[in-house]
Amino acid sequence: MLLLIDIRRGAQDEELDFIPWLEQRAMPVAVALTKADKLPKNKRVLEVTRARQALALRKEPIAVSATSNEGIDVLWRAVVQLARTPKPA
Repeated sequence: MLLLIDIRRGAQDEELDFIPWLEQRAMPVAVALTKADKLPKNKRVLEVTRARQALALRKEPIAVSATSNEGIDVLWRAVVQLARTPKPA
């Protein structure tokens, strides 16, 4: 599962509920924080940390920007890894 969150608004109640729901079902998840180009780099780093803590993620969310291509390669690798992960029964 790929979860997209606007980096400027952060994780909302829906995402906070969704991650535990996925974990209960043993479904792998990658989190992408979109529109990273809209924030200065120091604020981006802070928001990545906040999202990881708020969502209790094992891996850092990926800050991405379609405009600047930041994080796109990392995101593609995460998508490929998710596609290769066996689905829970």
